Order: sequence, then C-alpha cells, then structure tokens
Amino acid sequence: MSLNGDDDEKKFRKKIRKPSFKYARQFSDTLIGAHMGKADVILNKPIIVGASVLGLSKLHMYRFWYDYVKDKY
Repeated sequence: MSLNGDDDEKKFRKKIRKPSFKYARQFSDTLIGAHMGKADVILNKPIIVGASVLGLSKLHMYRFWYDYVKDKY
C-alpha cells in the first residue's frame, strides 16, 4: 500500500476514482493523503494446471455418477 500526498484538489479527485484507492486521510487543511493498494496483478501460478485439475475432477465425478449411482437407482 502506498501513500500519496496531494495539495491539488483535481489530482486528488483523479486518484480517488481509481479502483486501487483504499481510503483518504487528512494531514492538514491543505494536505490530504490517499492510501492506494496494488495496481498490478501478478499471475505467477500456471493457469493450465488449474484447468487440468478441474477437468480431472469433472471426469471423476461423472464416472462416479454414471458407473455407481445410476446403477443403484
């Protein structure tokens, strides 16, 4: 989280419109600080692993349903 201090109202209004804005804090009559969150998303996990795990879990559930549950009822 970063803190940006601005004394210009136009710059401050521009910052609070961003989705990374968390909250504001007034330090003096002319200085307001804007607490900002992270702006970048880091994708450091391979997405293909999640897709393959989802596919295997679907296969497991389908086999259980059609091979075991449907035979019983």
